[in-house]
Amino acid sequence: MRCSIFNCDKKHMNQCCALCPDLRRCKNPCLNHPDRCGKLRAETPREIAVAAGVRYIGKNEAARILDSGETTGEYKPLGRFIRKAGRKFVGIDNRDGDAWTEEFSTEAACVRWLVEDVPREECGPWSPFMER
Repeated sequence: MRCSIFNCDKKHMNQCCALCPDLRRCKNPCLNHPDRCGKLRAETPREIAVAAGVRYIGKNEAARILDSGETTGEYKPLGRFIRKAGRKFVGIDNRDGDAWTEEFSTEAACVRWLVEDVPREECGPWSPFMER
């Protein structure tokens, strides 16, 4: 969970100090607690993706990844990527060099597929605007 008002000096993100395992060693902790301040919030899909090592890329880098394996069959660089393309999100799972690619109507569904390793069918319905 994230804090909507406090930014951790060590982790450089909106981490709730009450839930942090390093709280006792922290030099500048938040003195509030979620029960008192009410500022605890859920993580956004982007925060979840970045914490899991997923990179957000543009059109050119996505094309470069997908073109890299045409002759060798080994796509590079390895990793997990998200590209926003109009009103859809394209997830590229290239952890093993095979560049599995799926389209999603929401960022949350794309992140779920990439981070949680769930089948595409469990990440939400196919949206009609994707076929445009």
